Amino acid sequence: MGQSSHVTHLMDSINSQGEKQCIKSAQTHNLSIYKLEDLIAMQLGQGLILAPYDAQRYFELGENDAQLLSILSDDVIKRYLPNMDFSTKDSALKFLSNLPILTEKGLSIAYVITADNMPIGFIFIDTPTVNERIGLNKWTLTFFMLSSMRGKGLMTASLGRILYLLKTKLGVSQVYATADKTNTVSQKILQATCFEPTDIHDVANQGITYVCNLDTLNFHHK
Repeated sequence: MGQSSHVTHLMDSINSQGEKQCIKSAQTHNLSIYKLEDLIAMQLGQGLILAPYDAQRYFELGENDAQLLSILSDDVIKRYLPNMDFSTKDSALKFLSNLPILTEKGLSIAYVITADNMPIGFIFIDTPTVNERIGLNKWTLTFFMLSSMRGKGLMTASLGRILYLLKTKLGVSQVYATADKTNTVSQKILQATCFEPTDIHDVANQGITYVCNLDTLNFHHK
């Protein structure tokens, strides 16, 4: 799991003047970088799909997704991603309901990893506009996998496809991700997907920030 102050804080302050300015800036800049039609679904294997968590997904399957997240979320997710509250079905549903809104406003993109249409993991892409608020004017990634599907290489494969999307569809040259110093699993996943450690420190100095230089990568996409 990467570290993040992601969706919860973004939506809690959505009506503040600062957030309105953030949205205005996003609509001016980010939507010229990514279009909703550029956010394509990608196959990982038989029955395994990586796709945007859009409004259609939420309205058709949000209740089921929230129920599953509230049941299968574990202490690892709570520890490393404390701002993502899946403690109850209602809190998980609130979290999921915000994802399509953030994407449509040009602030953040959520991808869900599904197995037979059931959510097993997520990858969140935050834009430079959002990250300006924490002093990092860069694209960043945050991710997690539910415990039953960890250790199968699915997150590594999914991140590889997200990097392909960022480079070829969104024109991103660099993307950053932060892993807790104790989270060796996420560190290994990042290293396996061509991320390298930087000297950037998070606010609490508890994380290692990595960067992937997409311009140096060549993708062989079928």
